[in-house]
Amino acid sequence: MRLGGILSIILFLLAVCVAGYLFFSQTKTQDAPLDAAQKNASTRMDTAQPSLSSPLPTPVAEPELKTCLIRGRVVDDKGKGIPRAKVKAALSGRKFALLMSGHANLATEANEKGVFILEAPIILGAQYTLRATAQDYVFKELRQNKKKVESPLVLPDTSLDDVEILMSRTGGISGHVVDQHGRAIPQVFVRYGLKERVEIGDFLTTHTPSDSGGNFEISRLEQAGEYVLWGYFKMDPMDPHSIVMAYGDPFHPLATVKLAEGEWKTNIKVVVQMDDNRVVEGRVIDLNGVPVVGANVWAVAGELCVGIADKKTTSMGSFQISSILPEYSRNMMVAEEITHVILKAEKKGYEPGESDEVPVGAKNVDLLLQRERLGTIACHLYDAHSGDDIGDAEIYLKQTTTEWGEQRLNKTLYQQVVEKKGVKARWSDGKYILSNIPIGSASILVCSESYGIYEKSGIVVNADTTTNVEIPLEAAGLLCVQVLPPPKKIDGYRFWCRGIDLCMESSPSVSKVLQEKGRSHLSCRIEKGNADDYLVFAPEYNGKDAGAKQARQMLLGNMHRDFVVSPGEWRFKIAMAFTPESLEDVNTPVTVWECKKTATVKTNCVTSVVFDVQEHLDTSGNLEVKLPADRDTQYSIRLVSGKYSPFTEEDSIQSFQAQWRNAEWELKGLIVGDYCSFDFIPDGDYTLIYYPYISKLTFETPLTIPLTVASGVSKEIELP
Repeated sequence: MRLGGILSIILFLLAVCVAGYLFFSQTKTQDAPLDAAQKNASTRMDTAQPSLSSPLPTPVAEPELKTCLIRGRVVDDKGKGIPRAKVKAALSGRKFALLMSGHANLATEANEKGVFILEAPIILGAQYTLRATAQDYVFKELRQNKKKVESPLVLPDTSLDDVEILMSRTGGISGHVVDQHGRAIPQVFVRYGLKERVEIGDFLTTHTPSDSGGNFEISRLEQAGEYVLWGYFKMDPMDPHSIVMAYGDPFHPLATVKLAEGEWKTNIKVVVQMDDNRVVEGRVIDLNGVPVVGANVWAVAGELCVGIADKKTTSMGSFQISSILPEYSRNMMVAEEITHVILKAEKKGYEPGESDEVPVGAKNVDLLLQRERLGTIACHLYDAHSGDDIGDAEIYLKQTTTEWGEQRLNKTLYQQVVEKKGVKARWSDGKYILSNIPIGSASILVCSESYGIYEKSGIVVNADTTTNVEIPLEAAGLLCVQVLPPPKKIDGYRFWCRGIDLCMESSPSVSKVLQEKGRSHLSCRIEKGNADDYLVFAPEYNGKDAGAKQARQMLLGNMHRDFVVSPGEWRFKIAMAFTPESLEDVNTPVTVWECKKTATVKTNCVTSVVFDVQEHLDTSGNLEVKLPADRDTQYSIRLVSGKYSPFTEEDSIQSFQAQWRNAEWELKGLIVGDYCSFDFIPDGDYTLIYYPYISKLTFETPLTIPLTVASGVSKEIELP
C-alpha cells in the first residue's frame, strides 16, 4: 500500500511538469515577433472576423446597482391599514429618471393589512417622492418611526424601515333626486360646492346624471363644511350643446348638507319642486294645419330653459310640458317669477318655430312649424385663360348658414370624398348642380386634379330658385413641404415628425378632405434622409404591433408631402416631437412642436418649403418647472408662444382651452417626479400656463407666467 502511494505521487508530479512545459512553450510561441507574411495574414483575419482559436477578451463587469428596500404600511388617520393601496416611488429629479429606464417609476400594491415592500435603486444624489393612492382616500403625510418626514427622500445604503404613508379618508354625499311627491327624477346632473365658495364660482358637477331611480353620488370631498346642492337637466346628456333646464342655483339650492372631515352622508334628498298646475299643453302643426310628429318642445324664460316636454310630439302633434320652474335667476343673484314663457320647437327638415308670451298653465296652444325652404346652386367652372369648361372636377357642399342663423357643417363631407360622392359636371357645359340647400348662404369646395382645391363662400341661396355661380379657375400649383431631421442623433432623444398637414382650423373634417384630395403622387423631395436614424417606435393599431417596416413607411410619409392646390396663399402645419429613449412610455413626448406656416402657390409652379429642424435646435433653450408639492393629480401645464390673453372669470373652460390650442407654438412638457421639463424651446417670448382641473373642489383660474427663452440657456422656475 505504501509503495503504491509513492508511485501515484511520482506520476502526478510528472504530469504537472509536462503540462507546465507545454504551456510555457505555447506562451513563447504567441509572444514571438511575427514576420511580414504573418502580420498581413493576422491583419486580414482581424478585419474579417475574430479567430475561434484566439483567446476571448475578458468581459468588463458592469458595476452592480445597489438597491434599498422600503418597508412600511399605508394607514388611515386611526392607524388602520388601507388594503390594496397602490404605492409609488418616483425619482424627483428628471435627469435621474431619464437615466433609469426601468426604474423611473416604481410601484407596488399593499396587502390586505396595508403592508408593502418596495425595492428602489440607490443613485448618488437622487431623491425619491413616496406616495400612495387608494379609493376614497387622499395622501396626507409621510412618517418614519411615527415622526413626520419631508419628501423627497434620500435613500440609505441598506433599507428604509417603519415607513408610514398616512392617508385621509375623503367624505361623500349620496342620495336621490325627487319631486315634491317623492317621484324619482332621472338624468339630473347635481352641482355642489362649499357654501362660502360657490359665490365666487367654485363648484363641481357630478360626472354622470341621476339614474332611473334618481340616485346620485358625490365622492372624494376633502374638506369639511356646509355643502349646497342644486342641479340641471339636459335634453341630450351626450350632447354638450343640448338645451339645459336649471333646478335651483347656488343661491337657491335644493339641499344643504353639513359634512365633517371624512364623513359620508347617504339618503340625501334633492327635492325639485314640480307644481302640478304649472303646465303648458298644445300641438305642433305645419302651415297647413297638419300635425308634426316627433318634434322637440321646450319653454324658455330669458335665456334659460325652464321646462321640457315629457316626450316628443305624438301622431296628433300633441305635447305637454308638465313642470315649468316657478322662478329663474337672470344674474344668479335675484330670482324672478315665471308667469309667461316662450315656447320653442324643432324637428329635422323644419325651420325652428316659437311662440312668445305663452302664459303658464295654458292649454290648446298651437305652435307652428314650416318645412325648410330650400334652394339650388348651379356652378359653372371654366378655365380662367382659355374659357374652356372644366368637366373633371368634383364639388362638395362644405357649410351653410341658414336664414334663421343656424350654421350647419357638412359632417359627411370627408366620407363623401373617400367614397367619391361629390357632384360631377355634365360633360357638355361644365355645370354642377347642388340642390336642397336651406335658404341663407353657403360655401363649397371644388376639387380637381388639374386645378387643385378651391373654396368659394358667401353664395346666397333663395327659396325655390337656382343661384348661378361662375367660377373661373387657374391651373393648379404644387406645394411641397419637407422636414429635414437633425443630421445626427441627439443624445438621449429620438426625433419624430408627427405630420405635415394643410390647415383649415374652422373645419377639422374639411382639413381631412384637403389631405385626401390634395395629396399628390408627384414628388419634389430634396433629400431622402435615413428613416432608420430617426425611427421612434413601431406604432400600435388595434392593440397590435404594426412592425418596424410599417412605422418606417409612416415616418417617411410624414417627412415629406406634396399637395396639388389652386393658386393663392395656403397654410400648413408641421408637428414634431422629441421622445426620450430611456422612458418606457413612448407615448409621452418630451417636447411637441406645432409650427404653422404660410406659402404662396403660383399656377403651374412648384412651391417648395423646407423646414430645417437643426436650425431651430441650434437656437433653442430649456425650461425646468418645479411643480407645487400639494398639487392635485389632475392638471394641465403648457407652454405657448407669445402673449396669452388674460383668462377672465366670465370665460369658460372650453374658451380657455381653445385659446392655447390655437397658439402657433405649443410645447408639451415631460413630467417626472416634481418637475415638468420643456426641452428644445426655440428662443423667443412664451407664456407658461398651469391649470389645475380639480383642486379642493375648485375650478381655479389658470396661473399664467410670461417668460423669455434664450438660445442655449436653461431656466428654472418654481410654481407657487
